[in-house]
Amino acid sequence: MEDDMPPAPITPQAAADERELVIRAQRYEPEALEEIYDTYFDAVYRAIFARVGDHTVAEAVTGQAFLTALEILPKYHRRPGGLHPWLQYLAARELRAHGWRPTPGRHPVHEADELRGALAELTPDQQEVLTMRFLVGMPVEAVAAGTGRRRGQVRALQHRALQALLRLMAARDAA
Repeated sequence: MEDDMPPAPITPQAAADERELVIRAQRYEPEALEEIYDTYFDAVYRAIFARVGDHTVAEAVTGQAFLTALEILPKYHRRPGGLHPWLQYLAARELRAHGWRPTPGRHPVHEADELRGALAELTPDQQEVLTMRFLVGMPVEAVAAGTGRRRGQVRALQHRALQALLRLMAARDAA
């Protein structure tokens, strides 16, 4: 796992630490808010950038997701996976709220652009699950919590998305 990836609260102590952090943040303690931002901003930004391929849009959406989180933080109740999937959900919701859709049909310069183009042709739900699972590195449980789905639904959606992605990449190679 990369050094700047947020730690997943998987141990009872890590979950307790995150609960304490949230309580402090709900009181708007500057240090707690800064810790949340420093811990999760890069991962949320990378996930959004992977979907949109545009730094300006990714920065704006990520920033808005954190502003939304700040506004509704007093109502936050711990979910499976903790803050990370919740912030990812807020960012994905921000994308959908503004009607953002990837622009298909760009001429790829290298494999990453080809993959991004193929991802853009998937449904928004498929894009969200693949981004959270493989680009951000979230476990199935955290993706389920962040998207409001059951684990089995996430696995099925992931499977269908990967199959569709393979078909799209094969069609691009054949063209």
